[in-house]
Amino acid sequence: MLTTGSKLFLGLAGFTLVAFVVYGIAQDFGALGAIGMLSLLLVLVGLGSFSLYTRDANVSAMDDAQVRTAAAAAPPVSGAAWPLVGALGAVLLVVGVITDARWFIAGIVVVVVAIAEWLVQAWSDRATGDRATNADIRGRVLSPLELPIAGAILLALLIFGFSRVMLALPRDVGPIVFIGSAILIVLFGILFARSVMVRAGVVASICAVGVIAIVAGGIAGAIVGERDELTEAQEDDHFADRHCGEEVDEHTDEKASAAVAAKANVLGEFTLTEEGTLELVQIGNSLPGEVLTIDRSTPVSVLFTNETDEERRLRVYGGTVETEVNGTPINEMTEFCTQAIGQDETQLLTFTMGQPSVYGDDPFYAEVPGVEGARVEIVVP
Repeated sequence: MLTTGSKLFLGLAGFTLVAFVVYGIAQDFGALGAIGMLSLLLVLVGLGSFSLYTRDANVSAMDDAQVRTAAAAAPPVSGAAWPLVGALGAVLLVVGVITDARWFIAGIVVVVVAIAEWLVQAWSDRATGDRATNADIRGRVLSPLELPIAGAILLALLIFGFSRVMLALPRDVGPIVFIGSAILIVLFGILFARSVMVRAGVVASICAVGVIAIVAGGIAGAIVGERDELTEAQEDDHFADRHCGEEVDEHTDEKASAAVAAKANVLGEFTLTEEGTLELVQIGNSLPGEVLTIDRSTPVSVLFTNETDEERRLRVYGGTVETEVNGTPINEMTEFCTQAIGQDETQLLTFTMGQPSVYGDDPFYAEVPGVEGARVEIVVP
């Protein structure tokens, strides 16, 4: 015999099934609405089956003792806030359909969590006639899932909030705030560990205040935005495009490495002399050379030393390669360069030539941009 609750759920399930079939045929079962109605159908069938199995938690009205002592007669331990959480998830679903799929996924997660928590709470509140036992049953079912997930969410919020604060603060203030926060955490940890008189509630309150402060600071930092130099670097993509021209770039040439390990395995050494000539000494030949010969498709390293009083860089040109971008053939230039270095500084340059050199119109060479005549030919067999 069907109970009242199961009739309602199963009736709604039957109506949803008809709507799903009609809508699915009209939309070829590929629309988001069909997926939503199928999910609703499965939920209604599950709720109807559960209601039928528990007989709507009804007891015999003729047994007065059973009516007064039955688990179903016990009042709920606490009010359930999960319907509000589920409503929030539904709002995220709508927002996600209109704006971004990530919000839609977040809405699905929130709705599923709200339904699971609400069902377990309603079941555990009436599992027995004893409230303490009911609370213990709920804890055994959900605590192994709630605690790790809540901890992961809290940790993600702390990391996100602290990162937004650090990115919004000025460059000189950020390290001070970072070190100060670490010192405060260590001091509070020592205080709580050594003092036996501090109550757990006080510790929890201080931790809660700290979490709220970090999250609030993160929200404020996200609203203010990243500091100007980070925003500019992201928009201009400073560090993805290395400049190989004569000019000195304030970003890619900042803090140029001017020291080379003694064990660096190099093929040749380029030196820009004070007279403005580029000299080459290839390893294995102590005399200056006019041509650098390297193997194709083999990584090689060379040294560049600047003896002039201006910042200069070494540029290696390896011809052009024809490639396709969105079906359009283009000629892409192959070049490698060091950072701009000052007087008597040395830098290592590692590169690979993937094609043989071409004599005549497009030769390979190494040069110092901005210095006339400072060029050495490169041969790739």
